[in-house]
Amino acid sequence: SNFLPKFKISEMQRQIKKIFKATQRKTGFFDVRNTASIYHEAKKSKQFGGFGIFKFNRQLHLALFSQVQDIDSLSIEDFEKPFRDAKLGMLPSKLALTMINLATIREPSFIYDPFCGTGTVCFQALKLGIPTLGSDILQENIEGSQKNLEFLSKKVDFKSSQAEFKKLDATEITDIPENALIVTEGYLGTPKKGNETELEFKKDYVTIEKLYFDFFINLA
Repeated sequence: SNFLPKFKISEMQRQIKKIFKATQRKTGFFDVRNTASIYHEAKKSKQFGGFGIFKFNRQLHLALFSQVQDIDSLSIEDFEKPFRDAKLGMLPSKLALTMINLATIREPSFIYDPFCGTGTVCFQALKLGIPTLGSDILQENIEGSQKNLEFLSKKVDFKSSQAEFKKLDATEITDIPENALIVTEGYLGTPKKGNETELEFKKDYVTIEKLYFDFFINLA
């Protein structure tokens, strides 16, 4: 805790343990940085529940954990999938999941990523049980995403049959499902080495501006 001295925390823990003991429930306390990982492991038991204690407006609050990031799954998706390419960008799976959560103000029936790269957004959609389509202008990315799908379907809990990857130009896409949500990390320009000239940046800007202008015009 950043708000309470250690003796206060210890006192609170004793009080909480006493309350739970009266109802024949066991308690344990974690005072580590990677609480999510420990909680995820412990939650595999159906008899386990987790709470967080925090201070807000000079009051202490006890919060029930309802969702915790799946550390093991995210690590497999980010570091073990067979098709990865730093030149394409390395969108973290956790960030892709956050993007989907921010986009889903309603229950989506379909998620489309028009710049799918290695398929990261699509895999997070599958984990949420949402059918998905990923497309890319490069055939090697489509083949790589398919390899990742086949690999992850054996490691992560999702239905691979709900995903499809196609080679498409994002500025010419058609037939997007009516209720689809578009979630993507688009093209960010050519890979940089750190010694680019101002002219090179300007050329990249023009290319990217035209790409997204054509993309949104096509959607309209």
